[in-house]
Amino acid sequence: MIPAIFAAVHMSIASFPFDANYNVAQFLRLITYFIPLTGISLNYSRSISKQHQTNLKLDREIQEKKKIQQNLESRQNLLKYAESMANMGSWEMQTATDKMIWSDALYHVLNLNPHQTQPTLDAILELFQDDDKNNFKQAIQNCIKTQGSFQLEYQITDHQTSIQRFLQIKGQYIQTENKIIGTCLDVTKLKEATFKLEQNEAILKEAESISHNGSFEWNQGSSSIFWSDELYRIHGLDPQNIKLDFGFYKTLIHPEDLKRCESTVEKAFDLKRNFVIEYRIIKPDKEVRFLYGTAKIIIDKKTDAVKVLGTIQDITELKNTAILLEKTESIYKTIAKNVPDSAVMMFDKDYKLILLDGPIVKDLNFKTQPQTGIFLPDLYHDDLAEKIRKSLDKAFSGLEVSFEKKRIIVFTR
Repeated sequence: MIPAIFAAVHMSIASFPFDANYNVAQFLRLITYFIPLTGISLNYSRSISKQHQTNLKLDREIQEKKKIQQNLESRQNLLKYAESMANMGSWEMQTATDKMIWSDALYHVLNLNPHQTQPTLDAILELFQDDDKNNFKQAIQNCIKTQGSFQLEYQITDHQTSIQRFLQIKGQYIQTENKIIGTCLDVTKLKEATFKLEQNEAILKEAESISHNGSFEWNQGSSSIFWSDELYRIHGLDPQNIKLDFGFYKTLIHPEDLKRCESTVEKAFDLKRNFVIEYRIIKPDKEVRFLYGTAKIIIDKKTDAVKVLGTIQDITELKNTAILLEKTESIYKTIAKNVPDSAVMMFDKDYKLILLDGPIVKDLNFKTQPQTGIFLPDLYHDDLAEKIRKSLDKAFSGLEVSFEKKRIIVFTR
């Protein structure tokens, strides 16, 4: 429009010849044709450019969405693998409608068919024992009321196999979505392992109590020592009220045995060698007890750290018996050597010969060469062996018995 108006004005006021003005007007009119075309071309070019930019933006958004989708699928697969390896399933429940969603792994954990079982709270409760059903419902109600969480453990019955299994169920209230999300973990194997461990510990404690034998563990660099309960009892200590370390333990060792114990332990550490030791302790009630310890030194080759594992047994009764036996043997040997035409023999309750001495031992009519450690049936022929055995039984019961056999007069006491 601008060139056309300009041409009309020019023709009305111009003093130039008409042909020249006409030519100018035609030229300007020609320009009026090009200007719209130019405008249309520029507008089209601009539209093409905007469309290209829009396409590039959409392509980037699509790529980002694909990447997000791939990450989501990867996370979902990772969750599935993790649930499968951990034997764990997940669930969520809308608190307003009680509508539930289960993961595929949860069906596997509960051993339910996803095509035949609807994901409902009743489907889970059906597996529980009667007392646990109300307990679980109450836990969910408290979780909603307090907007908190819960963790419970239940024993269920697998209806397909009739096998008892243990589940650990956790729940967490999500306030923004008004729902509870949770997990269900099969802890049957863990419970079985824990039960076996408890059994083994109970058996070990019972065995330690019967044998009066305790165990310990010590790591180099630490002054504290781990003791089993029986070891505390051996030393007359309460495991709940005593903090045990080397400094305290030295106060329990008999003063006459302390230096020898320290020397034995130091030498074992220097040589990295296992050791055994016999020593005395003084209990808090001043009673003296004899102990026998065995220790194994374990060395970590990477760190050169040292761990000591060992046992300590109370051998007081055995030691006292040995001392008494030694005194008794000494008495009987003295009698045997000083009484003419006599021999002294001692048997234990297994009819094993533990002492043989006297001037006429060589003249006795034995079945075989006599020596300590040999049993009664191997010393005498059947009739005499049986007669002596009966006499020994009476003697072990507290009676005094005697009988005569040719040149043998037997006294049992």
